[in-house]
Amino acid sequence: MNKLTKDDYNKIAQQIKCSIEKIKDTPMFDEVISLLFKIALSNRFYSQVYASLYKDLHDEYPSLKEYFNKTLDSYMELFKNIESCNPDKEYDKFCNINKQNEHRRSITTFLVNCMNINVLEEKTIIDMLFYLQKLLLESSEDIMKMEEITENFFIIIKHGLNKIVLSDEWGNIYEFIQHNCSN
Repeated sequence: MNKLTKDDYNKIAQQIKCSIEKIKDTPMFDEVISLLFKIALSNRFYSQVYASLYKDLHDEYPSLKEYFNKTLDSYMELFKNIESCNPDKEYDKFCNINKQNEHRRSITTFLVNCMNINVLEEKTIIDMLFYLQKLLLESSEDIMKMEEITENFFIIIKHGLNKIVLSDEWGNIYEFIQHNCSN
């Protein structure tokens, strides 16, 4: 999967499918599917390509859908425990927090890319935006938490704007951005 890019997508995706097919009736199958999904959620840079691979594989391998649904179900929980610290005093913790934040952002990007290729409904992403709006308003005392929520909010807007802007809810989202995010 590390060689999978837009340019060689068809070739590498076919190799991945063949490899999965060879082990689909073995105990190793679930481990491989789990690993594929873990990789897909961990790299923002290749998120669009990984979303395409997921789309190509999810009908053939129902266990991949299970991983996707678990991720989707637990997505909102990722925002309940956003931590912050002083990097001058707790550098190791600061580095771990940055890893957690990057993981959260990678998942956000993957989910938006899934929406863009019609694997995930726009309504699901719009509900995420409204949830993040609510969290932003509730987190006005914690700058680090606000930054992380805002970062994910704008990942959704940046990568999903072409679809989100067509929704009936765009006016409310845009108004929120105008009143709360402009300076």
